[in-house]
Parts: sequence; C-alpha cells; structure tokens
Amino acid sequence: MKKIYVGIDGSKESFDSYRCASELFPDIEVDLTAVFVRDERKLQVPFIYSGAAYDSGYERLYIPVDSQLTKTYEKLNKDNKIFAEKCIKICDKIGLNPNIKKSGLILEGDPSEQLMEISKKSNLLVLGQRGENASYKRELIGSTSEDLIRKSEVPVLICPGGNINLNRALLVYEGNDSSENAFNYFIRELSDNSTVLQIIAKNGMKDFSKECLEKIDFLKQKNITVNIESCEYAIAQKSLEMMEAGLVDVVILGSHGKHKLTEYLLGSNTVHIIRKSSIPVFIIH
Repeated sequence: MKKIYVGIDGSKESFDSYRCASELFPDIEVDLTAVFVRDERKLQVPFIYSGAAYDSGYERLYIPVDSQLTKTYEKLNKDNKIFAEKCIKICDKIGLNPNIKKSGLILEGDPSEQLMEISKKSNLLVLGQRGENASYKRELIGSTSEDLIRKSEVPVLICPGGNINLNRALLVYEGNDSSENAFNYFIRELSDNSTVLQIIAKNGMKDFSKECLEKIDFLKQKNITVNIESCEYAIAQKSLEMMEAGLVDVVILGSHGKHKLTEYLLGSNTVHIIRKSSIPVFIIH
C-alpha cells in the first residue's frame, strides 16, 4: 500500500491537490492522509509580550499583555482549530476510488518542519502550488512548498489545481544524480499510466549513458513512445514552451542541478518550472 500525505490549508488549490493525489495510482491500494498544520507563528502572542527570555536586552522589550489581546489570541486559536477540523471534513467528503483509505491529521507548529518530518513515513508528499495565496497572480510559489521541494527526503508533487493526467509525461534530464533518480521514479511509479515520454536534455542523446539508453529501450518495449529533444537555450524555458503548447500533461524532474549549493541560494530549473507551470510537477530527490 502506498502512503501519501497531502498538505491542506483551506485554499481551493489545496483541495484540488487532494483530489489530484487520489487519481495518481488507480490500480493499487493507497493510504491518503490530509494534513492541516496549524501555524504556531500565527497563533501565539507576539514575542514582545511574552517575557519568555530572561535577558537584559529582551527584558527592555517586554510589555505586559493586555487582557483584550489575550482574548483575541484565544479566539484566534479556537477559530483556527474549528477551521482545521472543517478542512479535514471537506477532504473526508470528497468522493474517491474505493481502493483509497482516507484519513485526516491536524498538527501544530511550523508547516514546513511538520510536513517534512511526517512525510518521512510516506511514499509521496503532495502540495498546492501557491496555497493560501493562490488567488494572487504572481510568479512565486508558496514559501512552504518552496522550502519542502528543496529539503524533502521523499518525492514531492506540486499541483497548480485541477486533475492529473500521466498520459504524456515530460522528463527534464540534466545528466546528474537527481535526474537519474527522476528517470527511475518515472519508470517505477508512473510509466504504467503513460503512453508518451518527452525527454529534454541539453545535448540530446549525447547526455545519456549506456544505462540510460537501456532504460529508454525498456520503455519502448512497453509501447511507450519516447522522444528526446536537445535544447539550444534554457531547459526551463523549453519545458514551459512545451506546456503552453499542450504537448505534455505532467513534468518529472530532479530537485537539484549539478551545483546543489548554488542552486539552493539562487534558484534552479526546478524552481523556475514550478513557479510558472500550469500542470502538475513531480520533484524527485
């Protein structure tokens, strides 16, 4: 049985991601858990009022808590808990395939840290592209999603909304360990539901080892059409052009390029694609 966790926050996009996750593996049993993390940073009385740190520098900042402020945060906590429970109930009412075991979980803490820790027990972590800010038009993914695609120890699926279709997959291949893992993940988990695999490689066939060519032959023997394209310019741009042209339904790519530290600081093809993608994206570590 596959274990999938889906991070939800009450946004339409997060519920769409939950539906999306339920459609991934139609032929096997899936344990699907909706996870709502109550963000403690939004629920606690501001530090300036807490007097928690006994230090002369902090002590000068301490301000006695007004009773009305305390009541406000108590109500905020109560309302947020009710909201979290409603979100879990909404997921529970969504009609899913009979082979899916549904459950819900409410946690409290930093969303990135909580989801990262619990996802270690799963086969896949599913997140919305923009979460609470999905209604705003911007080329930035949610901070929680971006943090998790960089650090998660398990594959992450980022959903911009809508349903998922694995029929025409796009593999972004950069010739590194991360790309190899992405290729292996496609073969192992997604190829049974695909008929076409588009592969973008900077130098086309020249980027593939003998082992990779054997994998391509294996896919062809499964009657999957494999197209390999070289890219004369940025891989991210080429990938987005294929999406806009309606040539692919889902993207599979590695979490990091060849320079892991540099890309963590500056952003990689992975982040550029996710920020603008209109289709689901699998990020494999």
